[in-house]
Amino acid sequence: MPERGEITRQKCERAAGLELREIRPQFMAAFREKAEDAGSLLPGFKAFGADVTNSELGGQNSPLENRMLGHARRHESAGLKGAELIEASCADALQETMDAQERLIEQTILASGSDSDTKATLVAVRDAFRSVSITPIADSFVAGRSLDLPPARRPIDLDEDLSRLNP
Repeated sequence: MPERGEITRQKCERAAGLELREIRPQFMAAFREKAEDAGSLLPGFKAFGADVTNSELGGQNSPLENRMLGHARRHESAGLKGAELIEASCADALQETMDAQERLIEQTILASGSDSDTKATLVAVRDAFRSVSITPIADSFVAGRSLDLPPARRPIDLDEDLSRLNP
C-alpha cells in the first residue's frame, strides 16, 4: 500500500475508534448485562425484544447505539448469546456506521463537481475504508482494552526528502 494509502487507513481506523468512544459506559454496562442474561432465558424469550429501548439501557439514542440494539436483536434471534452477541453486535454496528460514513464522503466528493481527480479520489476513499479491519477495533472496545488508535497527526520528520514530491 502506498504511503498515502497507509495514512488514510490509519485515519479510518481512528475514525472507527472515535465512533466507539461516543458510546456511554452506562449503555455498554447495561448492554453487556442484557446479553449475558440472554443465555439464561428459556427458548422463545428474548433479552433484546422490541420493548428494549436505547434510553432504557442508559444510551443517548445515537445512531451507533441504535444499530447495536438492532444487530443484537438479529443476532439473538440467530442464537448468539453472551460475549459473542456483544462482539458481533458491536462489530456489525460499527461496520454499518463506517459504511454510512464512506457513502457520505463519496456523496460529498460527487456533489462538489466532477473533475479529473474525482475518480481517483473516490477509489482512494473506497480503498481506505476497505483496508480497515473493524473486528479487532470492536473486540478491543468490548473487552475494555485501550483502542490503541493511530495518532491524530503523524510526527514530522525534519530530515524527510521532499524532492520526490515536486519533481
